[in-house]
Amino acid sequence: MNFARTMPGREAVFVFLTLVFLSVGSLYYLSRVDTPFSFWLLVLIPAVPLFMLVMHKPQIGFYLSVLSFMFDSQTIPGPMNLSVSNVLLVVTLVAVGIKHVLVRRDPHHPYFGRVDRLSLLLGGCLLVAALLSLFVAQFPEIVLRMMVTIVGGLTVLYLTQVLSPDFSKVVRIVKFYVWGAVVCAGLGILQSLGAEFGVLSWGINYSEIGMFSLPLPRVASTWLDPNIFGLFLLPAVFYAFAVLSSRITRYLVITVLLSGVALSYSRTAWTSAVIGVLVYWGVSRLSRRSSRPGDVARTALRGYLAVLVPLGIGLIVWQAGIWEWLIDLNRESVDLRVNLNLVAWRYFLSSPVFGIGPGNFWEMLNTLSHNSFLAVLVEYGLVGGLAWSLILGLTAWRGMQIVLGRVNPEMQRLMLCSICCFMGLLAGGLAIEIQNVKFVWFTVAIITTLSLLAPRSPFAEALGDRRIRPNAKN
Repeated sequence: MNFARTMPGREAVFVFLTLVFLSVGSLYYLSRVDTPFSFWLLVLIPAVPLFMLVMHKPQIGFYLSVLSFMFDSQTIPGPMNLSVSNVLLVVTLVAVGIKHVLVRRDPHHPYFGRVDRLSLLLGGCLLVAALLSLFVAQFPEIVLRMMVTIVGGLTVLYLTQVLSPDFSKVVRIVKFYVWGAVVCAGLGILQSLGAEFGVLSWGINYSEIGMFSLPLPRVASTWLDPNIFGLFLLPAVFYAFAVLSSRITRYLVITVLLSGVALSYSRTAWTSAVIGVLVYWGVSRLSRRSSRPGDVARTALRGYLAVLVPLGIGLIVWQAGIWEWLIDLNRESVDLRVNLNLVAWRYFLSSPVFGIGPGNFWEMLNTLSHNSFLAVLVEYGLVGGLAWSLILGLTAWRGMQIVLGRVNPEMQRLMLCSICCFMGLLAGGLAIEIQNVKFVWFTVAIITTLSLLAPRSPFAEALGDRRIRPNAKN
């Protein structure tokens, strides 16, 4: 990425130095619990000038927050309150509020983008559901902490829209996510090679998994869960294809990212990547327009192939025993997750309306349900489950509107890649709880923002939406 075009040179250098401080501090924390106060004081040295810089340019704070998503790890899969990205999100939110007051006198000021109230309202319903669960939660203090985690995801959704007044700003934000994931994948590769040669490594590095010995250790990079590490890299693979203009850079970046996904040895991440690729192929077939108007035969053939080919590939995978091979990598883990899903379902039946409270399943059983859709239903109840389902459904609907609509090729390509990684993450959510991680909210935010910037679609016209989109040319 050309940082010279992103921000002035001195600010770019400062951002890089800040990222180095954050990286060193986070990795040191992962390796040691008794971190001395003097070390944290050294890490916090750039905090004051960073705060001043973000107050002047809130975008920089959000860029750094997106880069810091890879440090959102924890020793247990509980609520994430105090993290680098959360601190940066709060500072950026304050800066946006101050900046909004200063430019409010000019209603046509292009500094801020439009905000989709419906998605934020549905996200707020998750907070309402968490609040209602306090009446029945066995550990109400965990619910309160999880509400902070939800606010973090909603803040990502809000700031992505506010700080994206045009399409170029969206591309810039996505690039920061891609390069942050490249750093994360690179650290995972170094971690694996270092562990292979006996060098002290951080995080997780297993020599075996299930019935199979691994050629290289299983790693988690800056995450403590290799499954989340693999899924974190997944959106960056598709985004790199959409926003990196240089072909050499694009393929090099994708190679590094896929190497990180492979070294995570996460079957969920592997399967999600394949599903994302199949979605890309199928949806791209459907989105192509025939050169001759009214060519129904060609359109029907594309639709037929878009459905038939993924089904054929799935049948080949099943018949060739590839699916069984994936399960046999660690069959005990698969059986355990199925049993946990059954346990979670029984907990849902015991309190279907209010749920048992966000985070309480872990506190009660010292494990997860390993199904994000079921987990939301169990912990938030029917209100939260319905809100989460509507958020996901609305996001997919808006993405398909743009992909199948008539917008410029760059926006259509980015939206297509966003839909692919979104569907891949949803597939991963069947085996891993992803509802609280920021990169899932980030993907939802990118799709929502692009839908706000796109021209009015035929679907919107049919629904009577006559709003003028000032950024239609983007």
